[in-house]
Parts: sequence; C-alpha cells; structure tokens
Amino acid sequence: MKDYALLSMNLTYKKHVRSLLFEPFLGIRNLTNTQYFDNIRINAFGSRFYESAPGRNYYLGVKVKLK
Repeated sequence: MKDYALLSMNLTYKKHVRSLLFEPFLGIRNLTNTQYFDNIRINAFGSRFYESAPGRNYYLGVKVKLK
C-alpha cells in the first residue's frame, strides 16, 4: 500500500443566546481529493480486498447546548 496524507478543514462559530450555546459548523474532508483505500480486508470474499475511501466531501451542521 502507498503512503498517503489527508488534509481536512473545519470552521465553527459560537453564539450564546440566553441559556443556549449555538455552534454552527461546516467543513471539508480530504481537501486535496487524495485517492486511498479506507478498508483493507484479509481473506475477503470475491476478491474484494480493498474498499476505496470517499473523495473530497463536505458537511455542515449545528450543535446546540443548554447551559
């Protein structure tokens, strides 16, 4: 297997509103779109030894905490 490195980025903003803490966030995983194997299976059925990992992908969400 070849060596690889992954680069990801995450941005978060914190906002207090009364007794709540809102944390909207967004991010990018695998920023450079590196191709690599995520799962290597020994003795796999049907010659499926390698499972490729996802390419560049994006996510966003909001975390809410009660203080």
